[in-house]
Amino acid sequence: MKEVPAAQQASTGLSLKATAGLRLLPGSKADDILAAVRSFLATYPFKLKSDAVEIMDGAHEGAFAWLTLNYLLRRLESGPMGTVAAIDLGGGSVQEAFALPQLEATAAPAGYITQLKAGGETYNVYVHSYLGYGLMAARAKVIDAGRGDPSHPCFAKGSSLKYSYAGQEYSIGETIEAGDFKRCAAMALKALEHDKDCGQPKDACSFNGAWRGKPAKMARVYYVSSYFWDRAAESGIISDKSAIHWKTSPGDFAKRAASVCGKAVPELTKSYSDLQAAQAPFFCLDLSFCHTVLSQGFDLAETAPITLVKQVKYNGQTIEAAWPLGAAINDLSS
Repeated sequence: MKEVPAAQQASTGLSLKATAGLRLLPGSKADDILAAVRSFLATYPFKLKSDAVEIMDGAHEGAFAWLTLNYLLRRLESGPMGTVAAIDLGGGSVQEAFALPQLEATAAPAGYITQLKAGGETYNVYVHSYLGYGLMAARAKVIDAGRGDPSHPCFAKGSSLKYSYAGQEYSIGETIEAGDFKRCAAMALKALEHDKDCGQPKDACSFNGAWRGKPAKMARVYYVSSYFWDRAAESGIISDKSAIHWKTSPGDFAKRAASVCGKAVPELTKSYSDLQAAQAPFFCLDLSFCHTVLSQGFDLAETAPITLVKQVKYNGQTIEAAWPLGAAINDLSS
């Protein structure tokens, strides 16, 4: 209200977009929340379209994050093929996005290409949102993948806990052996459904039955964010606490996971000062999943260079590399 002059408020659009976590709420809870928010925002003098308050399509969430990143990195100035690829690991879903040439975009199966507008240019962006494969959701899948194993390899010896996600509770009985990275990674791979058919040639398939296109002739430049950043910071992959981006590789996640998985929870909280006590029991699982989804899910080599990104310097300001800015750019350019 203070930033927008009164004379321009009626013509200034207002929107609120929710992400994957809300999509997973049971029953009518999500709709009830959206209705309450819509009623609240309608009390303000701004322009509120009928679709201004919505649960974002997963593809748009990934596309907007891609647009934000490339805008802040000034990669849009180089045209579609000068842009970087993005993988964003949220709580409920993980999204991958990268620009494709017009010819490849035209040949893609339906539902995988999102057209975005920015700076007078139209971008054909491959986007896929793997709902249920964000880190919090993946915990549930990996726990399930280990059912029947007397000692789940993703948890420290002596662990006994309950995990709740999307209205369901998952239990881990007392583990009798130390955690094991290789076995935990195998559980993560099982959870990914890596061999599920996508209806296209196998080398064009990703995981969970998704199409991803044939491998690029030139290696894409990848920026990864959200929980990838958090777990890298907590585990010491990122050694500078003031950093806002960091060069690493999938193999670095494997090395940290191998070190973490053999430790008991008290040892973890003592060794990793940035690790919250509530997250410590899941540290092995989380790092193992981060490695597996990068190396097996998205087929990145162990030594492939990737950039962890939290924020980007732009015009003297430090800005979060998240989807809201991309959503605003696309809205203003449409």
